[in-house]
Amino acid sequence: MKPQVDGAGYDLVIDSNGVTRPIQLKRSFKGAKTASQKVIFGSPRSQADALSGSCLSPRPLNSYLWFDSKPGKPLPSLSSYKIARHTKGNAKGEKAERPMLRVVPRSRFVQLPSIEAVLEQLFGPPKPRGSA
Repeated sequence: MKPQVDGAGYDLVIDSNGVTRPIQLKRSFKGAKTASQKVIFGSPRSQADALSGSCLSPRPLNSYLWFDSKPGKPLPSLSSYKIARHTKGNAKGEKAERPMLRVVPRSRFVQLPSIEAVLEQLFGPPKPRGSA
């Protein structure tokens, strides 16, 4: 991985116990009305997909919205989701497609109650102290 901000579709990479998790961070706030998130799909994400990609949206009061796979598994396929469009139109007012971004409904995200629950989703259940 190279130190580029969002250069390959992820914002943060965490490695623990041999599991590497590229994470897309999404912003959310209390009272947000958006019903979806735009998630990177396909190349250049392919490297991240192979490394158990995930998408995390911190929420108010320390809860999180989570879209991912199990540790060691690729990000679920996004091919069935709608292709995102640019938010601003060109000179003709046309909003071009962004083929590497897919619109994932918020209902497809799981709400997690704590950072501990996020860590368990990322890396599996905690290992007892002293175990290898």
